[in-house]
Amino acid sequence: MRKAVTALAVLSLFVALCFPVLGLSAEDGYYSADGEGLFERQAQESGAASLYGELPSKTRRLLAELGIESVDFYSLLNSSPRSVISLLMNMLGGQATVPLKTMLQLGGILLLLAAAQALVPKGDSLHDSLRLLGAALMLVSLIGPMSAVFSASASAIGIGADFMLLLLPVYTGIIAANGQPSLALGSSTLAFAAAQGLAQFSKGFVVPFCGMFAALGSIGSFVPELELNSLTKMVRRLAIGVTTAAASLYAALLSLKGVLANAADSVGARGIQLLLKSAVPVVGGALSEAYASIAGSLSLLKSTVGVFAILAVLLINAPVLIQALLWLGGLRMLAAAAGMLGVESIAALLEAIAAAVTLLAVLVLFGVVLLLLSVGVTLSLRQAPV
Repeated sequence: MRKAVTALAVLSLFVALCFPVLGLSAEDGYYSADGEGLFERQAQESGAASLYGELPSKTRRLLAELGIESVDFYSLLNSSPRSVISLLMNMLGGQATVPLKTMLQLGGILLLLAAAQALVPKGDSLHDSLRLLGAALMLVSLIGPMSAVFSASASAIGIGADFMLLLLPVYTGIIAANGQPSLALGSSTLAFAAAQGLAQFSKGFVVPFCGMFAALGSIGSFVPELELNSLTKMVRRLAIGVTTAAASLYAALLSLKGVLANAADSVGARGIQLLLKSAVPVVGGALSEAYASIAGSLSLLKSTVGVFAILAVLLINAPVLIQALLWLGGLRMLAAAAGMLGVESIAALLEAIAAAVTLLAVLVLFGVVLLLLSVGVTLSLRQAPV
């Protein structure tokens, strides 16, 4: 029996030595010491390296300001807080020009209107005419910039969804190769549906809905007798409630499916290593360790791609969110000034436009949350140690 086992071990070793082995060398551009070459090759073969080129030029420029010019682990790791703060300040300065200019223009109209109404008795018909004229001038000044903000926000949601549709095949392929096929299949189904839904949502819903909401609020400020304020408040609360419930439900489903799939994948990974150790004599342990090393490298690639995707989605939507916050702050300040000057109709108009901008920001954040959840949940789930 001992002779048979010895002969089988020698034969297994002979067969193993007959297989060619690919060596990594400095001349080939790969470094076996730190595995950097293996990481780069995996990034190229999986398609992760091409994700950077699929981003809009504006987003690539923002990433370059952070020192990130490729899907690279070291670039993401070496991004400093100082560069992030500098990027935020640059975005803030770049987005503040149009809102500041428009707010100064609206402030001038407000002061002229308040001075004119102060000279006219309140019950006079000229007083109402001045009120309507001032509201009309305000709307004319706001229509162009607000349309640009609505279109840019819808475009940002659509670009983020399109990027996710490009990312999902690459990311789920890496997850599957990392020994988590059940997690890749379960998460990709929901994430693909969310990205498709967001793409259609941005094209056919965001701009018309926010425009309709702003129009209702404007009509209510022109004709206070209609009492549309309660309707606009109900619509805003309903929209915020629906988006919050949808995001919560999506997070719950994705988390539950991810936990179950991750448990199944962990059992499968343990089975593979046990099979390698028991079925292949002598070199089975080495093959098992090699399997663990490759899985570790793929896990690093998975984390790198996931963090890059999260950062890309944030930078796609950050400019429009900053712009919406600037508009919201300016409109609220002008509305407060109009109330102090006694021009209540203008205050109501500005509050209605500010409510529309708030709703727009909520819809953009809803898209960001869905996309970040699609990546973040799978990124946070790791196989149990073997």
